[in-house]
Amino acid sequence: AKKGRSGEYVRRILELLENILLDVSVELDRTTLTMEEILELQEGDTVLLSKKSTMPLNLYVGNRQNFYGNIGIMGIKKALKITSPVLEDQI
Repeated sequence: AKKGRSGEYVRRILELLENILLDVSVELDRTTLTMEEILELQEGDTVLLSKKSTMPLNLYVGNRQNFYGNIGIMGIKKALKITSPVLEDQI
């Protein structure tokens, strides 16, 4: 009887976790600018990035990088296709 109850608790906890909202972000690239360059930024300016457009992007869940993916289009929206998980030794 105890084992069945334990499974019931686990199932209930998993049901509750399914509805938690998490922040997910995709990083295009990183660069360094001087303070002067930042202060001079205006609408319409372009910040050059070093990553090639064919390189995988980093997907973060919260502050942790979890996946790599490629940018694309799904219907009329931009999308990220997950290509691989980030392995522990890559963090």
